[in-house]
Amino acid sequence: MVSVFQVNAQSANTEKASKEAKELKKEAKKAGEKGKSEAQKGKKKAKKAVDDATNAPKSEAEKEAKKAERAAKKAEKDAKKAEKATEEPKNEAEKAAKKAEKAERKAKKDAEKAQNDAKDGVEEAKKAGKKAKENHADRASEKGKAMGNPGNVKDVENKTASSVKSAGEKAEVEKVKNERKFKNAPAPLKKDGTPDMRYKANKEKYGN
Repeated sequence: MVSVFQVNAQSANTEKASKEAKELKKEAKKAGEKGKSEAQKGKKKAKKAVDDATNAPKSEAEKEAKKAERAAKKAEKDAKKAEKATEEPKNEAEKAAKKAEKAERKAKKDAEKAQNDAKDGVEEAKKAGKKAKENHADRASEKGKAMGNPGNVKDVENKTASSVKSAGEKAEVEKVKNERKFKNAPAPLKKDGTPDMRYKANKEKYGN
């Protein structure tokens, strides 16, 4: 059975993963904007170099043209690098988002399982209570019948005591008694129906 602590821990992990995904997306956006800005600067610089080469003497123009060409290639290379840098955080953000979504689905599934387990526990307790009542009624009936024959009274009492001492039945009866006794407990109960002292509310109300 999944405890409330486990469900809370899984919810906290989901929130943390979502927060990390948002941070990664912001970083990716910043990196992309920076890359675009650098690329634009490189293109402007290359264009200026080409313009200067056009206006310069032929020998100087060739030098400037080559220089401009190199600058253009560098700008293109820088632009690709910036684009790659933008894609990497984006991929990481997508991975983190998927991980958070998966954790959220798991937490939801675990919570549903915990609810179903709790319902099953209630049904088992009801069945145990009903069975205990039926057994008690049968023993009372047998004892009442035996009262007409004093020789059989002791046999019936021995049989009754023996059946009550059955470990499984005794445990079920105790569980039902405990659940009735602690039905107003502020926090979950254990399998035997007693308060689960791992919870602060139970400790405060019932002590150690």
